[in-house]
Amino acid sequence: MRLRRRTEISVQTHEVLVMRKPGREALAWCAGCGEQTRMLTLDKAMALTAASSREIHRRLEAGEVHFTETTDGFVLMCMNSLLKSN
Repeated sequence: MRLRRRTEISVQTHEVLVMRKPGREALAWCAGCGEQTRMLTLDKAMALTAASSREIHRRLEAGEVHFTETTDGFVLMCMNSLLKSN
């Protein structure tokens, strides 16, 4: 009887997202978290979570993600609550 040898390979990966251009993101007070946090634009939030704009808007409307609106009409989302809702 011939013995068979089995080799098992495990691969572990890590992903790092580097956001170089500050654009409209900023450190600001989040009333929902009660602390200062990074606030992100929709584009940055989509890149960070790999979620569609529709999914992020659904989370905003459901109250899962904290946000604020600037005087210019831009919506800035709390990065902490965005990552927790993921």
